Amino acid sequence: MSLITSCPACSTVFHVKPEQLSLRRGIVRCGECQHVFNALDHLHEAETVEPETVEPETVEPETVEPETVEPETVEPETVEPETVEPETVEPETVEPESAVPETAVPETAVPETVEPETAVPETAVPESVVPESVVPESVVPESVVPESVVPESVVPESVVPESVVPEAQPHAAEAHITHQTPPHIPAQPSWHDAAPKSKLQTVLIQPKTFPWLSGLFALLLVITIALQLAYFQRNALALAWPESKPYLQQACAMLNCKIELPKDASKLVIDDANLLEDSDYEGLLILTSTLINQARHVQAYPQLELTLTDANDQAVLRRTFTPAEYLPAGTVVEKGIPAGKELPIKLLLTADHQTVSGYRLFVNY
Repeated sequence: MSLITSCPACSTVFHVKPEQLSLRRGIVRCGECQHVFNALDHLHEAETVEPETVEPETVEPETVEPETVEPETVEPETVEPETVEPETVEPETVEPESAVPETAVPETAVPETVEPETAVPETAVPESVVPESVVPESVVPESVVPESVVPESVVPESVVPESVVPEAQPHAAEAHITHQTPPHIPAQPSWHDAAPKSKLQTVLIQPKTFPWLSGLFALLLVITIALQLAYFQRNALALAWPESKPYLQQACAMLNCKIELPKDASKLVIDDANLLEDSDYEGLLILTSTLINQARHVQAYPQLELTLTDANDQAVLRRTFTPAEYLPAGTVVEKGIPAGKELPIKLLLTADHQTVSGYRLFVNY
C-alpha cells in the first residue's frame, strides 16, 4: 500500500512507507525545505492507476526470401552521394514476449527530421512481416519500427513516426532521444514520485536536558553523604576537632543523640592489684589497684568487675563497680580519664563469712 504525506511548510508531497513512519513515530524531515514535521498528521493513501492490458495476437511471420531492390540515387545540390545497396535481412520466426497496450506510447521517439549521410532507398525492407526483434538494436530503438515492417494488428499507427529511419543508416542511433509523457497519465509537477533516502530523512528528537539540575542533584548527594558520616562518626569528630564539639552537641540535641567519649577497653590496664582482709573488722576485704590509660586520647571511665574465688577457683562472689563508686569524691565522670593517666583505686567489700582464696579483676564498658 502506497501512502502520501505532505510538508506543511512548502506543501511538497512525498511517497512514504509504513516502515519509515514506525521508525521514529512519524517524525520526518522535508527534503526540500528541511522542515521537521509529523507525517502521520498529513497522511493519506495514494491513488493508483492500473493500465489496461490487451491480449496480443500471436503472429507467426512466414519465412520469405526478400528480393534485392536497387535503390534510386539521390543527387543533392552540393554533394553527389554514392549508390548504396541495402543489406538483405532474413526474418526469423519470433513470438513477441509481451503484449503491447492499445493506448501505450513508447517512452522514446526519434526526431522527425534526420539527415543521413548516404543515400536512402525508398523501399529497403521487403513487404513480408518482420517482428520487432529482427530489427538490429544498433540501428533503430525497439520502440520505433518502420510502418512497412510492423503489421497493423500488432502495433497501432500512432506508434510509428512520420519519417522512417532505414536499416542501412549507421548514424541513426546517435539521434537525440526525447521523453514523452503518456496521454493517459496526468502530469504532476508538484509531486515527487518517490523521494530518495537523501531527501526524506527520519529525525531523532533528543530530550531536553538541564545540566545545572544534574549539578544540583550531585551537590545535594554530597551534602547528604557528609551529614550521614558526621552523624555516625560524631564521637571521632569531637575527639579529633574539640572545637566542633559544641556544634555537634547542638545538633544532637535536635536529633536526640549524644556525644560520648571513646571506649577502648584494650587500652586500659590494671596494675598492682592486691586483696587484703581488714584487721580491725572481721569479713571486710580491701582491694587496691591502679588503672592506667595507655591510649593517646581521653577515654570514658570503665566499669570494674570483681570476682572472688575459693580454693577450687570457683566463683564465690561477683560484683561490678561503676565509676562513681571507685572514683574519689569530686571527680567529673563526663571528662573521662586522660591519655597516660594512672588512677589509684581502693575498694571495700564484705565476703559474708565465706572463705576466699583468690580473685579476678576486669575492666569493661
